[in-house]
Amino acid sequence: AVVAMMTTLIGIASASAQDPRAAIQGRVIDSSGGAVPGTTVTITNQATGTVNTAVTNENGVYAFPFVAPGLYDITVE
Repeated sequence: AVVAMMTTLIGIASASAQDPRAAIQGRVIDSSGGAVPGTTVTITNQATGTVNTAVTNENGVYAFPFVAPGLYDITVE
């Protein structure tokens, strides 16, 4: 298990693009503020149960660029 702090930004697609999808992105860091690369981040849509995973890059950054609007559970392993 990785002990990490996680910051998450949720962005809504531009209204001019008329795309109903959103994006979830963030960075996984340890208690000293250092990046945690190679960490698996999972999002689960609470309404549909749809699961998506991403792996953090060398800077601890992960991204889910096209997600349906809704409530999500986010786990980090």
